Amino acid sequence: MKILIIGEYSGVSYNLKVGLTKLGHKVINFSEGDGWKKIPINDDDYLFNTSNYTLFEHAIKGSWRIAALFNYLNFRKVIKEYRNAFDLIIIINYIFLRLPYSTFFPRFTINNINYVSKKNAQTFMMACGDDLPYLTKAMNFRYWPHDKDNLSADIYLSTQYLKLFFKIYNKITAVVPCMYDYAESYRLFEGIDKSKIEKTIPPAFAVNNIQHYNVINDGVIKIFHGLNRDNFKGSDIITQALFIIKNKYPTKVDVIINKRMPLSEYLEAIKKANIIIDQCKSYSYGMNALYCMASGKLVMSGNELECQKEYERFDIPVVNILPVVSDIVEKIEYYICNPQEIIDFGIRSRKFVEEFHDPERIAQLYLNLFNKYIL
Repeated sequence: MKILIIGEYSGVSYNLKVGLTKLGHKVINFSEGDGWKKIPINDDDYLFNTSNYTLFEHAIKGSWRIAALFNYLNFRKVIKEYRNAFDLIIIINYIFLRLPYSTFFPRFTINNINYVSKKNAQTFMMACGDDLPYLTKAMNFRYWPHDKDNLSADIYLSTQYLKLFFKIYNKITAVVPCMYDYAESYRLFEGIDKSKIEKTIPPAFAVNNIQHYNVINDGVIKIFHGLNRDNFKGSDIITQALFIIKNKYPTKVDVIINKRMPLSEYLEAIKKANIIIDQCKSYSYGMNALYCMASGKLVMSGNELECQKEYERFDIPVVNILPVVSDIVEKIEYYICNPQEIIDFGIRSRKFVEEFHDPERIAQLYLNLFNKYIL
């Protein structure tokens, strides 16, 4: 079977492709590499860069338009090679499709998807990222990573993206949530065909190239937090908690806070860490947590009962933290006082990712879904 994956979020596409390819399918990914994260691609994939050009390491403002135009011309040429080629199309998120007014932009339109699809092809869309149901329904959860006060300025709530969402939702075969937060948002969202919402399938993750390493050197516990966006996912709360921990245990801990980095640099940065503080405003854990769990780290993130019920797993080795400074401090302190549990936790984390997020297992779940609609 020939499969097209459109878009990329933190390696979601890359890892799903690993599983589908191992099961014998030909998979092509069209993406922009998830921007500054610079997610790697395979030789047969297509990376369309729409970033600004740089001169002497300084970005040339507005030059992304020229990059987009050249990439668009290449995109059109490539698309012609895939007429009626694909049996299955997986859209990571509809925001990776082209808006009507973005004429010269290297992204798929619904017409492009129709062009490359075989007659009986199916189209699945993953529920992950800042799509309409999540932005409008998850804001009423107990906690949520976005700033409600600035939500009106979110580009994904603009009229153009609202129209795009409903247009693509009517086109797809089914939507496949990757975690509770997105699944519940779709289940609560009005005005869509709920029969299209499939059972949640967790993200795939290939551990092959990730080294398991978690050693506490000289009795100093290294705690790492990577900033994605300021005050996003509770980083302001996490930073406050880490400040308290550092002052209370100056000789027992080493706190490292880094701003956003390309994936290769991020993986290098977390190598010597023992505890990773991912986020505190999510019910579930995401791709960032998986990179850290695969590295054998103790990860603090979202792991609410809702997440466990959604995945039907109650042994998920992620320490659930709340968006409350005292809660984070208390949970970090426990492991400072019980360092061997950090090592044991990391071993369970790695094994869990190897089993539950195994790319072949996840890929088979998508293929089962494909067969369901064929039958």
